[in-house]
Amino acid sequence: MVLSIPKQLPRSRKALIQYLAGHSRYHTMNSWNNSTSYAHCIKVERLGLDSQMVMACLEMLEVSVAFDEFNRTLEEFDKRHEWRWQISQNGRSGGYLVLIHGGVNKDGRQFIMPGRSIDMHEDFSEWTNDDLRNRATLVWDFDQTCQQAVTAFVKFAQANEAREKEIMVPKRIKVAIPRKHYV
Repeated sequence: MVLSIPKQLPRSRKALIQYLAGHSRYHTMNSWNNSTSYAHCIKVERLGLDSQMVMACLEMLEVSVAFDEFNRTLEEFDKRHEWRWQISQNGRSGGYLVLIHGGVNKDGRQFIMPGRSIDMHEDFSEWTNDDLRNRATLVWDFDQTCQQAVTAFVKFAQANEAREKEIMVPKRIKVAIPRKHYV
């Protein structure tokens, strides 16, 4: 459902190379930096949903709680890979999920390095079997996580309706108050 990914992780060397070399990619920042990584397009119109679900998902894009499970799923990937690998939304409208480099600073704060390409011009035929398997396992986890996150969002949109609600937001303002005069 939703994303176009293989049913199972390839096993043979040839299949692993085809999987990695043929994976969809997207620029990690802007096209001008000529740096790409593994990616999935998550634009609602391209998820293969019927028109009713497309409309439900489009309406849900403005509902922040609709992304709770989506974001939690991506964060679990980041934690699982100790922030060395992370999934970031990319594109003008956030319509792509992209695998990026990252890490943790000495002070414990996580960081991302979105400008670096991942396997952009790699000749996988020169990689060892272990290196191929390790990278394919990472990309497979990326694929499964993207699928799980997008599916969570779609299921949320299917189970809920987006409605407008007017709320009162407290706001602090400055007002003029006459000063007390001391005698």
